[in-house]
Amino acid sequence: MHYPTRWDPFFQDFMTLGDLYRFPVRHFGFHRRQLTLTRA
Repeated sequence: MHYPTRWDPFFQDFMTLGDLYRFPVRHFGFHRRQLTLTRA
């Protein structure tokens, strides 16, 4: 299935069903790391 690659850095031009199932976990982990404060 073709996806617009501009929407998200984890989208690829062609994604398999397995890629689609992995996408939410990768997407959430990416944003979790962006929003997590580290100890200084």
